[in-house]
Amino acid sequence: MDTIFALSSGAPPAGIAIVRVSGPEAGPALE
Repeated sequence: MDTIFALSSGAPPAGIAIVRVSGPEAGPALE
């Protein structure tokens, strides 16, 4: 299984940024 990410934020100027990360290396990728 691959580690993947997806940006899910609104168009600029957005007040909140959302990044979705999934997969076996998701934890280390965020560190």
